[in-house]
This record gives sequence, C-alpha cells and structure tokens, in this order.
Amino acid sequence: MSHNDTSVILRDIFASYDKRVIPFTDGPVVINMTIVLGILVEVRENEQLAAYVISHTQRWYDRRLQWDPNNYRGQKEVIVPQSMVWIPKLFVYNR
Repeated sequence: MSHNDTSVILRDIFASYDKRVIPFTDGPVVINMTIVLGILVEVRENEQLAAYVISHTQRWYDRRLQWDPNNYRGQKEVIVPQSMVWIPKLFVYNR
C-alpha cells in the first residue's frame, strides 16, 4: 500500500460523496452506539449531583465509502478524517 494508492481511493470515493447527505439505505440508517462510563469526577450529595467522564462510539454502514480492493491493488482500508464523512448528529439530554 502506497501513498499514491490511498490518494487514488480517496479521489475516487470522494469525487461524488456529499457528507451532508445521509447514507442511502432501503430503510432507516441503523446506528449502533456504545457508551462507556469512565471516571467519577465529582459528587455533591446535598444537591444529588454526580459528574462523570463518559465516552461513546457510533457505528453505521455507508455504502458510498466502499470500493473493490481488486481495483486498488488489494487495499482494503484507508483512514480518513471524520470531517470528510457523514456523521449522525448526537443530542444528549440529561433530566
């Protein structure tokens, strides 16, 4: 895998890719989310408040980001900045 191979894949995929458009599916886009409760930062017992650090991952399938590795010297993956792809909006609400 060379820098040029990656550049060709990125050029071909993103030539018509629009990150503002939700991925095409026959139904709703299924988004799997994992939330990991990390560190307990603060507890205020009299206010019944607890503050945590959490992290999350989201996974979904966007077929616009696929290619045939046989057409790209067997290259099966590339790393792209998240700023280049559609990402579902996440709204966190705490009651």
